[in-house]
Amino acid sequence: MLSLACAAVFAHASIQFEIPVRFLRPSRIVAMIQGAEGRPALLPDPSVVQADDANWIVRVKGSADEVTQVRYFVKLVDVLKPTMQLKIHVDSPADRFGYDLTTSLRSGQKWRMSEDATGTNVVLSPRLNDDNTCTFFCEVEGAGSKWSTTFRLKEGQVLPFVLGSAIKREVRTDGTKITEKLESVPLPSLTFSYRLEKAKPYVRSKV
Repeated sequence: MLSLACAAVFAHASIQFEIPVRFLRPSRIVAMIQGAEGRPALLPDPSVVQADDANWIVRVKGSADEVTQVRYFVKLVDVLKPTMQLKIHVDSPADRFGYDLTTSLRSGQKWRMSEDATGTNVVLSPRLNDDNTCTFFCEVEGAGSKWSTTFRLKEGQVLPFVLGSAIKREVRTDGTKITEKLESVPLPSLTFSYRLEKAKPYVRSKV
């Protein structure tokens, strides 16, 4: 009976614990524990956790149960995400040019392209799925129009993506009569493909 009482007291006793972090910024982990990024708060009292970004540590001051929950959560989210090498081919027949570009992105990272020659702006945000497919969230702005779309790719799959066309309006005046002329303005097409790169752990540079 005494041992059960001691165990109950220990479970609710306040202890301090430091959890080392390897990959994610500690303040981001603490924000997730406290209910940021659309997550419910992990603990009834989220103030028991503190971030130390300078030393890559999450500090917990709470019961043994709270420490266990935070340790498990940190282990779950503190993982090294692979990098995606994204290849994009830009083709604009209306402007008589095309070119290739390559960039490396992590899941959730945004990539922006501003094409002055065609007046097109693209914002691309990839999300790597558990089956190693990648969902791309794409926002496009050009020729006075703005829209968004979503598509999914397998590694190595090539997807031609036509941005579409916009409408140019010309107003002409003939005495008191106003007429409108609708003209299709072609925007460039983009061709996407990606492959996963081996994840490399961060190495702090020596000054």
